[in-house]
Amino acid sequence: QNIKKKKNYATSNRVAVSGLLYSGGNLLVLLPGNILLIGFVVNVNGASFFWTFFGLQLAIFQPLQGFLNSLVYFRPQYLEYRKKKRREKAAQTANLAANVTSP
Repeated sequence: QNIKKKKNYATSNRVAVSGLLYSGGNLLVLLPGNILLIGFVVNVNGASFFWTFFGLQLAIFQPLQGFLNSLVYFRPQYLEYRKKKRREKAAQTANLAANVTSP
């Protein structure tokens, strides 16, 4: 029963972290557009430095949405791969330590 609760907690935790990462990526992408909208609403002076880099920011951050989502999507597979490689390296080290004739 206790093992099942721990497993449920781990799954719940992974889902929560993924959700927060998706939300953070979405916020990062939408933030320049929201700031631009606020600038229009409060009528920031047209000659202000405020407007200078918004086209560049939107051109960079909008296409990043898919890339950031893919990073979050593939994160569990990457973590599993990293754990597997760590185990393999530990086993390799243990085999080398056990083998007295190795150089």
